[in-house]
This record gives sequence, C-alpha cells and structure tokens, in this order.
Amino acid sequence: MICREDRDAAVVVCDRMCGGEGAQVEMEQWERLRRSPDATVRHALDLLSSTFEDILDVSELEKSEWDYLQRVRLVLMSNAELNRQRRFLWSWADCVWPVLACAAVYFASR
Repeated sequence: MICREDRDAAVVVCDRMCGGEGAQVEMEQWERLRRSPDATVRHALDLLSSTFEDILDVSELEKSEWDYLQRVRLVLMSNAELNRQRRFLWSWADCVWPVLACAAVYFASR
C-alpha cells in the first residue's frame, strides 16, 4: 500500500537528516512515520536510523553510502517500493574453520 502523504513526510525527514538537521526532526513525526501502513516508508526510516550517527557528520559517509541514501529518497518520491531481502550464504570455509579450530585446541592441549 502506497501512502503518498507519509512518503512526502519521509522525504522531508530524509532531507533534514542528510542536511545535518537530524536533531530538528520531531519524535512525534518520526514515530507516526514508523507506524505508517506503507512498508517502504518504514524500511526507509530503518535505513535512516541505522546510519543516523554517520549522517550527523556527513563527511563520514562514503560516496556509495551517500548514493544509496539518495536512491532511497528517490524511491520515496516515486511509487516504487523497497523490499527487504535476507540472504544467508554459507561457504565451505565457514564449515571448515570451526573444525580446524577445534582440532587446533585439541592438539594444543595435549
């Protein structure tokens, strides 16, 4: 469900935070947007809150992070949606290292 009012308000919040005015964002507005029926708004606010400390000092943001936040802003301005994908990848090294660590402890204790 797309809520244009919440998306516009989230763009304003994003602009304030990226502009260094994060302290001026009202907590009431922030909490109202976090309960938005639009999943994209909620996800965008999660992204902003996770990088809030870096956003306060914009010089700490890398170009790729800045570009990502700007793309999130553009998604909020459009009718597109952000989707969360959770991927957990295992490699053979992830399986071998615990076995080698246990073997090392066993042989070191002898």
